[in-house]
Amino acid sequence: MRSLKEYYWLLESFIYESYARGMRVKRALVMHNLEAPLIVSFTSYPPRFAKLHLTIKSILNQSIRPDKIMLWVAEADFAALTDEVLLLSKNNNDFEIKCCENIRSYKKLIPTLTFHPEAFVAIADDDAYYSTNWLHQLTSCYTDSSQIIAHRTHKVAYDTNCIFPYQQWAQTSNGTNNDVLMATGVGGVLYPPGCFNEKVLEKDLFMELCPTADDIWFFWMSRINGVKTVMTPHKTNTVCWIGTHDSGLAQTNVAHNGNDVCLNNLINSFGLDEILDTFPKKSKKEH
Repeated sequence: MRSLKEYYWLLESFIYESYARGMRVKRALVMHNLEAPLIVSFTSYPPRFAKLHLTIKSILNQSIRPDKIMLWVAEADFAALTDEVLLLSKNNNDFEIKCCENIRSYKKLIPTLTFHPEAFVAIADDDAYYSTNWLHQLTSCYTDSSQIIAHRTHKVAYDTNCIFPYQQWAQTSNGTNNDVLMATGVGGVLYPPGCFNEKVLEKDLFMELCPTADDIWFFWMSRINGVKTVMTPHKTNTVCWIGTHDSGLAQTNVAHNGNDVCLNNLINSFGLDEILDTFPKKSKKEH
């Protein structure tokens, strides 16, 4: 039996989907104010293609304009894209659809990092409606290259000599400077150029260690590079479409402890000392 919260989510999703279907694309004239190019990057796959154009319309309708919007799909999936998606690309010169190797959810960021290392990259999910101020809220919080900006984060639970299982990490609504935060992609994340360790692009490594948990891989690669994640103070309403969320990685990563498997793989490969050295030291009261 569904809870009241689930019924509310279903109603909200239905309302936003109806709105997005009737929404016309109105591109912003105001460009972003970052010091390097800004690319919005995301990926998708056939189970989500039916509603993908709704997400794209919400990204095109942002209140500020990025330099480029890039959708990455596996070569084998390109032919399945809907006419609605192809038409949006045809009518908007800065929205490009590119094919790449099928590296699962990593397609949303790795190809863009590879071809545009000089750019800021804002990642989005393919199954959500993004409010018109979503991108501006990310970019307006950026101050320097030592910080990744995220709308949605988890607070990493750890002690002086260990990182606790993912189930003990708390989703945060207002992280502090002393918290160790991991960005989660659904809300949107802004990555500044040069924020990752050079190993971030090593496909064989991330597909072996973290095949289903790109968020954890990007967190690890940024922390060991001296870059932390901060959460925006803004409330943003990101609504997922009905019928798309079940086909993603949430079941594998959370319900079946997939995140912990990937986390342990990273610990076994890289060791704990390097990343724990980047965390604030725990006081005796916190132990």
